[in-house]
This record gives sequence, C-alpha cells and structure tokens, in this order.
Amino acid sequence: SKPDDDDDEEDEIPEIDPEKLHKFATKSIELLWRVGIMLLERRTRRIVDFAMASADQKPHKTAIASALLELGEACRTAVECKGKTMGAGGVSRAPLHLADEIKHQAEHIKAEKAQSAAAAAAGGAAAAAALGTTATAATAAP
Repeated sequence: SKPDDDDDEEDEIPEIDPEKLHKFATKSIELLWRVGIMLLERRTRRIVDFAMASADQKPHKTAIASALLELGEACRTAVECKGKTMGAGGVSRAPLHLADEIKHQAEHIKAEKAQSAAAAAAGGAAAAAALGTTATAATAAP
C-alpha cells in the first residue's frame, strides 16, 4: 500500500480560464434551475390532482378550482415582479449572478497566482544577484 501523498501537498486549485468557468457555471445553474422548476411543477400537479380528487361534489370542485386559479395568478404576478426588479428580461429567472461571482473569484485567484509567481521570480533574481556579487567579491579578493 502506497502512503497518501495528499497530506504533504498543499490543496491547489488547477488553472482554469475564468471565462470558461463562467460559461460552465452559467449552464450548470440554468440546468439546476430548470430541473428544480420541473420538480416543483410535478409536485404542484400532484397536489392539485389530490385536491380535485378529494372533492366529491361539484360545488367543492368549483371552489377548489377557483382557489387554485387565484393562487396560480398570484404566483405568476410575483414571478413577473421579481423578473422586473432583477432585470431578467424574461430569458431566465435563474440566479445567474452566482456565475458572475464564480468568475470573479477565479479571476482573483488567477491574479494572486500571477502576483506570487512574479514575486518569487523577483526574489530569485535578487538572490542570484546577491550571490553573484558575493562570488565576484570573493574571487577579486587577494
């Protein structure tokens, strides 16, 4: 059995293009949103079917149908108002701002890595210059 090398290594995020990550996150969020909406619609249909099946007389069925229609209209109005305030434009009501935040974080990590690499290179160059100066001084000494 080979010892686990992950304990010794630092958890490192692989280099990912922020634009590709944003596109992937957007598609993933939209997919999850659509699946969630589909599941909610299924559950709602089952509840409506149960409510209508439990009503045995026509006046009860009519009252339940009216209440369900009113509830549906209230939900539609709420969704339309939310879409207007978020500026969704009717395309998608999925929380796509999360994809923007993921992209921002990826860009931030990429910039930090570049800054660390530049600092390491500058430190290495300074150390090499200092060693070169010390070696030159040592060889120049009598």
